[in-house]
Amino acid sequence: MASQPSGWDKAKKKRKEAAEQEKLLAKIPKLSSYFGMRAASSQLPASDAIANSSAPEDQAKQDEPDEEREDKERESSAERAEVKGDAITGEALAQTLEDITNDLGQWGKINADTREYWARKGSKHCQHTESMFEESARQYLGESFQRRCTKTFFVRTHPLNGEKSYRQWLCYSPSTGKVFCFACKLFGGNAVQATKFVSGGFDNWRTAKRGLAIRGADEIIGSPHNGNYLGIIELLAEYDTLLASHIRKYANCGKGHISYLSSTICEELVQLMGQKVQDTILKEAKKAKYFSVSIDSTPDVSHLDQLTIVIRYVLPLGPVERFLTFLPMMRHTATHMASILLNFLKENGLDVTNCRGQSYDNASNMSGRYNGVQAIVKRECKYAAFIPCCNHSLNLVGDQAVNSCAGCTRFFHFVNGLYVFLSESTYRWQKLKNRCTLTLKGLSGTRWCERADAVKALVEGWKSIQEVLDELAADKEQKADTRNQADGFSRRMDELETAVMATAWNDILCRLNSTSISLQDPTVSLNTATSLLASLVDTIQFARDRFDVYEQMAIEKVPHGEYKAEERRGRKRKRMPDEGAANEENLTPRETFKTHIYLVMIDRLLAELEKRMKAYEDISTTFGFLSELTSLSIKQIENKAQNLVSSYPDDLEDTLVAELIQFAAFMRTQKSVSVNESAELTMYKLLSSLNLSQTFPNVEIALRIYLCLMVSNASGERSFSKLGIVKGELRSSMREERLNMLALMSIEHEVLSSLDCTDMIEDFALAKARKTVV
Repeated sequence: MASQPSGWDKAKKKRKEAAEQEKLLAKIPKLSSYFGMRAASSQLPASDAIANSSAPEDQAKQDEPDEEREDKERESSAERAEVKGDAITGEALAQTLEDITNDLGQWGKINADTREYWARKGSKHCQHTESMFEESARQYLGESFQRRCTKTFFVRTHPLNGEKSYRQWLCYSPSTGKVFCFACKLFGGNAVQATKFVSGGFDNWRTAKRGLAIRGADEIIGSPHNGNYLGIIELLAEYDTLLASHIRKYANCGKGHISYLSSTICEELVQLMGQKVQDTILKEAKKAKYFSVSIDSTPDVSHLDQLTIVIRYVLPLGPVERFLTFLPMMRHTATHMASILLNFLKENGLDVTNCRGQSYDNASNMSGRYNGVQAIVKRECKYAAFIPCCNHSLNLVGDQAVNSCAGCTRFFHFVNGLYVFLSESTYRWQKLKNRCTLTLKGLSGTRWCERADAVKALVEGWKSIQEVLDELAADKEQKADTRNQADGFSRRMDELETAVMATAWNDILCRLNSTSISLQDPTVSLNTATSLLASLVDTIQFARDRFDVYEQMAIEKVPHGEYKAEERRGRKRKRMPDEGAANEENLTPRETFKTHIYLVMIDRLLAELEKRMKAYEDISTTFGFLSELTSLSIKQIENKAQNLVSSYPDDLEDTLVAELIQFAAFMRTQKSVSVNESAELTMYKLLSSLNLSQTFPNVEIALRIYLCLMVSNASGERSFSKLGIVKGELRSSMREERLNMLALMSIEHEVLSSLDCTDMIEDFALAKARKTVV
């Protein structure tokens, strides 16, 4: 059996390999040697330059035949004579090169003189690191903020020892807002024109946090099943020699070897980064002091109820809504959910007495006046005003209107049934897609935006849909049941009542859907939300008087223009002894439809909308005057301010009255008013930007309390969408802690992008350090 090599043998072999590598590198000339000698020789006299010619070149000339050497000397003399007689002297050429722009984005075809000039001058003059990088601003799809090039891109931090090295090859183009590789652009030629760092420039500043699966089926480098984490590391190793060297040395060594590529290290990094995001959010919320909270629940793929917690607080640039965590819950009782919420706030240092608002849906266990979650939270903090979710309230308005009469219920059953009939067969669906630009949509019990899309598709594709149904009904190759269903739907579309309902609901749902989308904005304020709901009252009232208009639009779809006559025999009411002998008036089919269906539907919409708006009256009365502060008289401001102080005696001082009067006068002098944000947000930003919080301290507090009020739990619903991505069918056994960390990084990717990776690397290094400081 062969003996194992000793430690001395291993060290000797290692020194030998290092010496061979150094010897090999010594044979490779450096890049500077190609133009450094030329630059130096150009500054010497001709005789010195000839004297400094290398010996190998002299020897090569001596070895040449006399005839060839004489020919080369004659050619060289001719070239020198041609240059001497040229109109452009060396000084003129240098002056011409000095005029060449240092913006790599404007470089065209690079000739030899330009290449030599910039090779001597270096990349320092082309980097533009002192630029403001305004032209590099890019806004990507799905993001509400802009990304841009920064100075940090020009510095590389070593991933192990933390040393910083300057990227001298990276150059910023002020004209295009892109970055280029100096050496690749100068010497690349046509070989690398396909890369963005040479041809068009690089400007993708986006780092997406997509919530994708990290681990794979194995942890083998080079395996196609090793997951996204190791796959991305393999990709980066192709461009990072240090990482490539680390993978060659330590990858696939198995257990017992430290490689920092295992799933354990990956999970520790996920935990570290997710916790950093949550700590940042909690730190911001504590600094802002006042916050609002919203909770909601949904079952995940493993049939476990997840309670999402979202808070809203105010930063100097305005309000933000942040996701905090998912928490498992066993029961849907108000006591259980409230205890989970209050315990989480306490464990993370958020004082519930600073809670100034809470927004949930209208379920009884959430909104109950005496035993709901909002009532329990109010016992802990009496200033935590309950604001029902505006989107949920709007959905309930439409739901109640549909259920108010049988005609509306039948119409939406027809819309959903038509979608099911055409979509359950690929043949029928393809025939529909070939005719219509908008395909039919199914209905959702909670999302009324889908009803708006479904009715819109029906109205715009009315003729085409009916033609498809008629073709299916006449197709002898179809089953009898299919032909009968198609004929039934076609007959239903040929009824004037169906066409009137479709045109009327299309108009109404369009307004409801647009309002609902605006209410889902995380930055929407309370006054804006209540104003949007109030504007719907006038819109629906206007629709009540448009029956004739909708009827004419329906007749264009159903040319016969006749209502379906009542087929059943009318009931004869028994007369009382004291009644007269006058005959009862019989309504025509048109009057019956208008009175018993259309007007009932519209009136129920108005009644439900006014009923839901009463839930916002108290809080709107308290803060509503802020949006029209500059138009109020001094007496009005005094009354409104005193009411506000009495509502929040522990937050606002009596001096708020005088501050608001002065602040109103100050706001009247300000010319710039943003049309893209509410008046209250404009006031708050003005206070922050001009540093006037010390001048108007109570005004700033009042605006901060108002802006932190949450009017919708749409952010919680969005977190459920991410929950389905992060914890999908292939990751149904995910631990709760890992789920929260991945969800935090995916949902709050803006916060993650703003964090300093250096701090996280230091925290990871401290956690993995094996040496103990004595």
